[in-house]
Amino acid sequence: MKSRSNPNRGSIPVAKHRGAPRHEAIAAIGQIALSAEPSNAVMSDAAARLTETLDVDCSEILELSADGHRLTLRGGKGWKNRPVGQSSMAVAEHGLVEFTLLAGESIVLADAESERRFRPTGILKKHRVVSGVCTLIAGGDSPFGALAVYSTKRRDFSAEEVHFLRAVANMLAAAVKQRQAESAVRDIAARMTAIVTTAVDGIISISERGTIDTANAAAGRLFGYSASEMIGRNVNILMPEPFSAEHDGYLKHYLRTGEARIIGIGREVIGRRKDGTTFPMELAVSEMRVQDRRMFTGLVRDVTERRRLELEIIKVASEEQRRIGQDLHDGLCQQLTGVAFALEVLGQKLAGRSAPETASIRKIAELVDQSITQARELARGLQPVTLDASGLVLALQEFAAKTEAVFNVSCLFVYSKAILVHDNIIATHLYRISQEAVANAIKHGKAKTIVIELAANAQSLKLSITDDGVGVQKMSGDSRGIGLQTMNYRARVINGTLNVRPGKLRGTIVTCAVSLKNAGLFHAAAPVAKDSDHAQKATQADGGRTKKSVRRR
Repeated sequence: MKSRSNPNRGSIPVAKHRGAPRHEAIAAIGQIALSAEPSNAVMSDAAARLTETLDVDCSEILELSADGHRLTLRGGKGWKNRPVGQSSMAVAEHGLVEFTLLAGESIVLADAESERRFRPTGILKKHRVVSGVCTLIAGGDSPFGALAVYSTKRRDFSAEEVHFLRAVANMLAAAVKQRQAESAVRDIAARMTAIVTTAVDGIISISERGTIDTANAAAGRLFGYSASEMIGRNVNILMPEPFSAEHDGYLKHYLRTGEARIIGIGREVIGRRKDGTTFPMELAVSEMRVQDRRMFTGLVRDVTERRRLELEIIKVASEEQRRIGQDLHDGLCQQLTGVAFALEVLGQKLAGRSAPETASIRKIAELVDQSITQARELARGLQPVTLDASGLVLALQEFAAKTEAVFNVSCLFVYSKAILVHDNIIATHLYRISQEAVANAIKHGKAKTIVIELAANAQSLKLSITDDGVGVQKMSGDSRGIGLQTMNYRARVINGTLNVRPGKLRGTIVTCAVSLKNAGLFHAAAPVAKDSDHAQKATQADGGRTKKSVRRR
């Protein structure tokens, strides 16, 4: 029954004599088990070495199915008509292997005829097995299977032989666990690759030098590049100016200080495609470590359509506000003006007669005049920027003057050119951003001097609010939270970018830039006259900047 030949090609030859030294066998079996995948051929090589070393007639390595109902022969030696990898059998109620799996320890079969703990299975009877040893091959949550050797003659297996068999089983268990772990890693890697590859959002990883390491197909479609064109290049190719030129400095600053501006903070930014066009996108950047390297992963989503829908909603709401304001001004205010005129006429008549009701009529007339003023203020608040192109400049001039009068601070509005903004919605949101920034500067920043600046160049329209207060880092949580979110929202809906940073000396600088590529939204008219006194005040509030600017009332 016993065969000394190994039918598996590429197997490691076994010793040609019986009772080979066990330490050599353990080394050889360990090499077999750990050097390659635990395939049927590898398992059979280990079984052959085991059979030769213990001088037994046959051996088997069995794998238990996940449901625990079947045993499959993964490796064996000395069996007839029992092909490795194809032979499987249902788990019997009372067999040596089953008893071993249940006991969780090595079991010795001394004599099959006198055994009462279990009954030898049909395969063992067919091969006339008399004695044997079976031990458990451990797995993860459940056993991998069992390892057993058999003899057709009565044999008393020594404790040393049982220990040797257990050592071999432990080596096989280690090999199985290692391969299972490697398989799990490969499976996870394959799944992650599939997720990244098929993700709708763009996923880009960059090194700490700002070089693009990986980019999925969605990122390529988003920016108009192929993956090969992006990999190895600086990530600033995906950003418009001035962010492209400033990015490397931001990254170095974070690596040096740990102060994050985008990393770990999801925000909306402007992306640049290969053809130079820009688009609004959500960017979430996270930091990770791969061995001793610091890397960053960016998740990018195009929000152009969402911005378009938001802008449509804003346009509808703005138009409704304008209509209500117009109704207040042309309807209610005119009616109240008529009432005031009628009261004035009635008061004159009563005064001519020296009627005692004259004083009451005058009091009512004063109340009507106050109502007219309040109605006009409401109408103005609903539509602060007039519909003509110069409305933003005029509104900011009026706002600066009113701020000085109400809050007793120096509030300057400066600009170097007569800027005409043709889109009333953009003008309105820039005006509201100015209101929020000035309110924060006065209430939370305790500022005494505020400069509102409107400027245009070949690329963008830029609104800046500079103050000499305590600075954004010392402001209260409300001003840095809700106020900043409101300004960010307004900047987003007009496809602009908002930047809030400390001033050079003190205070805060709030800047909102709107791209010139938003199709003819504004242009700069001819330069206007300079005002050196106001320009000097603006320069002082801005921490020493030099700017030719003018303030108009």
